[in-house]
Amino acid sequence: MTYYKYTQFLMYEDGPEYDEISKPGTSAPFSGIYYCEVCGGSITAVRSQPLPSQEHHPHTPVQDPIRWRLVALHGDFDRLTADQSRSGSWLGSTMSWMLRGVRGCLRMKPPRSSVSTIW
Repeated sequence: MTYYKYTQFLMYEDGPEYDEISKPGTSAPFSGIYYCEVCGGSITAVRSQPLPSQEHHPHTPVQDPIRWRLVALHGDFDRLTADQSRSGSWLGSTMSWMLRGVRGCLRMKPPRSSVSTIW
């Protein structure tokens, strides 16, 4: 189960990406929080990285295999198309301040990530 305290940091969205079911071990189509449709377990995944395998958490013999569903999409970077990122057409948008924040963290000595991921 996924919990939150501050609703002002969440925005409702009704997109088709929330209806897709992903298999264990396949690449995550989006960065965000995924929920196991079978047992209710949840994980955080990064786009294009593999979702946890079937061995990630045990299911009973009567349960079906793991099925991951996106429940919370992370940020606006997953919304960029390849054309937008190459052309820079998104510069000046709300996404550019996030990119500047990430670049700033990478320049620090030692480099630090601006994103925390909990597994």
